[in-house]
Amino acid sequence: MALTLDLRPGEALSIGDVVIHYEYKSGNAARLHIEAAPSVPVRKAAPDAQQKSAMAQAPTVPIMRK
Repeated sequence: MALTLDLRPGEALSIGDVVIHYEYKSGNAARLHIEAAPSVPVRKAAPDAQQKSAMAQAPTVPIMRK
């Protein structure tokens, strides 16, 4: 099951205790600001893995926290 949402710059989405802010889009890239507790793993899926249906099996790259 998947949910597709349209967001405009400045809008945010919350999933549980995680808040994702859509800051802006330039070309094919969008800048997201993610607020999550340090105990919540935040990963970016590798581009080729985005087409797989099982995200849990996708290879991931850790995201640096500020």
